[in-house]
Amino acid sequence: PVPTWFDEFNPPQQAVELHVVGPQSLVRLLPPLTPFAGAPTVWNWLTSTEPADFDTIATRQTAVRELVPHADWRERMSVFASRVRGRTTSLNGFKGWAASVAAESSQPWAARILAVVTVVAIVLAVSNRIPSAAAMILLAINLATAHRSKKRIDAILADIATADRRIHGVADLLAESAEPTFASAGLNALQDRMERGRSAAALRRLESIVSFGDLRFSPMAHAIAQAVVLWDAHVLDALDRWRHAHGAGVAEWLTALGELEAHAALATLGYDNPGWTFPDIEPAGRDVIECSGLAHPMLSESTRVTNDVSFGPRGDVLLVTGPNMAGKSTLLRAIGLNVLLAQLGAPVCASAMRTIRVRLRTSIHAIDALESGVSLFMAELMRVKGIVEDSQIASGAPVLYVVDEMLRGTNSEERHVAVASVLARLIQAGAIGVVSTHDVELAREPSLAGRRHNVHFSAQFGERDGAPNVSFDYRLQPGPATGRNAMRLLEVMGLS
Repeated sequence: PVPTWFDEFNPPQQAVELHVVGPQSLVRLLPPLTPFAGAPTVWNWLTSTEPADFDTIATRQTAVRELVPHADWRERMSVFASRVRGRTTSLNGFKGWAASVAAESSQPWAARILAVVTVVAIVLAVSNRIPSAAAMILLAINLATAHRSKKRIDAILADIATADRRIHGVADLLAESAEPTFASAGLNALQDRMERGRSAAALRRLESIVSFGDLRFSPMAHAIAQAVVLWDAHVLDALDRWRHAHGAGVAEWLTALGELEAHAALATLGYDNPGWTFPDIEPAGRDVIECSGLAHPMLSESTRVTNDVSFGPRGDVLLVTGPNMAGKSTLLRAIGLNVLLAQLGAPVCASAMRTIRVRLRTSIHAIDALESGVSLFMAELMRVKGIVEDSQIASGAPVLYVVDEMLRGTNSEERHVAVASVLARLIQAGAIGVVSTHDVELAREPSLAGRRHNVHFSAQFGERDGAPNVSFDYRLQPGPATGRNAMRLLEVMGLS
């Protein structure tokens, strides 16, 4: 797969399970983003364990909606972002310098006086009006003075020079960010935080100053300029004045740029997928999530099968049963990914969706860890324990837990008792659940009665060219699965 700006991040397990990252994942649907602004912002949104507040989600959604038709502008932003190289830390030196206070004065007045006096002395010496020794003494004084400031200016220019090409790219992005006139308050606020183009002009001025500092890479010319006019002292003074005027705003410019890039990236999802829709986010109410025409975002429109599904309110669990390969895990990932997108203010892969704010927690593909002695069962227990503990923390948003084959790493008899016990605790805590299982007996478990809702997928068995055949329609149906299909699948696979 083509590398993305997100490959340097260490993804949490939930992001891997939901296909947020990976070879075929959500981030690969996003346009290029700057590695130090847009990419970390989107990453933080995608991997946050807590949902944004209702007003923030509503503001983001309004902004993303407005950006969907701005395809040309978004394309230009993506082009500028794709030209910027580096990692998330590639501007740290520059940002640190910009935010810092000068450790010592550059004393520009002294450098200016010495430069003027030296130039006048050289002119007078050349015209034989003063002894040439006087001019030589001034040149020596200038070189000694310049030597004292060499370490400081080298450190400053090193911090800036490592980011120099990226600064140019940021200036282009900031200038482009100021071009459109937006209606939404959220986008206007972002433009205000980036000073509507003045930040781009400031960064381009900084580029010019840095280019004067690059004279140090020409040793002969640099030595002459230092001796005659104390070149570095004037560059240092210009850098100090730039930092005094603009340095405090650099971090805010980059933060706002990252948020604008994130909004534009989510708008790209809507533009590239016109069949997706913006969900209705409810601040409070029935605590029910309703989805019509829901599908996994990574499936193409020509192959995806959509389903209508609802779950909640607090304390209820949707139990999904059915054979392997019928679509249970895909449904769980579709639910998790679309809920995640909805809470970012993004469009979702559904024809309609009504949701509330939830704290999304998953356990879909727990893995063992041989190096630390963690078995599959222990890994699953740790994930489930975390979900139970989170559900017991008081919050305005309930936990939505999405679990595939809970505690599969133990024997079936004990698993039934253990899963029923865990679900009872989650129900008592007021969490909302979507759980897939092969244990059809859970669909009739008395301790879950009244809070369990059963749905299932099924398989269709027949013959093709005289041999056993199985097919799946991936359609969610009410009630628990009624057939046991393991032996028939073995027959289809020629193993019985």
